Amino acid sequence: MFRIVIACAASAALLYVLQGLSQLGWQLLAMQALVGVALGGIVPSISALLAKFTPQGEAGAVYGLDNSITSGGRAIAPLLGSAVAVVFSLRATFLATALAFLITAALAAQFLPKAPPPGESVHPAEPEPA
Repeated sequence: MFRIVIACAASAALLYVLQGLSQLGWQLLAMQALVGVALGGIVPSISALLAKFTPQGEAGAVYGLDNSITSGGRAIAPLLGSAVAVVFSLRATFLATALAFLITAALAAQFLPKAPPPGESVHPAEPEPA
């Protein structure tokens, strides 16, 4: 799953660069559709990784935090995007977004855990008797 996150983030970065360079409306539309595919790989993969690495009984807190971060990003991103558009240009918003996805891919490649620590079962097959 971590490979999917990295590949989709890198793909989104490339597609946003292409959007910044597009000259025609249909090109922009096609790249936006493909970005949707890339994001469609990132979001469920992150959720699956959260499920895989979350200790049993803490899923609600982790998914609540994930939802809060996602909501915060959806509130802040348009503000940052409009600031980039005003200061630089509308095309620069695509390049700034590409940079954000490239940084995301690099951070995921560097820091995303590949597997649970050895000898530690994140989700035991059977619940322990109480």
